[in-house]
Amino acid sequence: MFDIKNSRDFLGKLLDDFADFQRDQSSARVAINCAITAYHMHEWVWGDWLKTDYPTWARLGIRDKDSFLGWIDAHEPFFRIMQDITNGSKHFDHKVSQQTQVSGGFDSGAFDHAAFDTTRLEIEVEGPGGTKNWIEAIILIESVVRFWRDFFRDCGPSPELPASEHITEFK
Repeated sequence: MFDIKNSRDFLGKLLDDFADFQRDQSSARVAINCAITAYHMHEWVWGDWLKTDYPTWARLGIRDKDSFLGWIDAHEPFFRIMQDITNGSKHFDHKVSQQTQVSGGFDSGAFDHAAFDTTRLEIEVEGPGGTKNWIEAIILIESVVRFWRDFFRDCGPSPELPASEHITEFK
């Protein structure tokens, strides 16, 4: 697809999408794009090399694509949220849209807006015992991006990660 030919290239896209989101954490457009890329990473990994990498199957304890998805869910708890955002953006899902919000801090009329610009995107997450908490989207998305970066480093066909033009380290 254009110049993205394999899962390593798609990981580069994910890293660049995340760098864009780090720069503009109040943009729903950028957050959704990053979440979609983070979710679809599993399809690129499976289709590119993992579907025939039997030694990695044994190492991970998987036997097919469904068990790979189960393995991801067990090792990255926020991956399922990326799936919800992806599906919610593809097919309007009122429930998913209610599980996200834009929040702010102080009234901009009371203070210098530039000094107190706290607009952020948040996602509702269910915790232990069914408690619900709002967590900043950057935290959840970063967790999934780190998961994929580490997965490629530990399990990928080459330990060399794609160079990102924008991202040097995570916050």
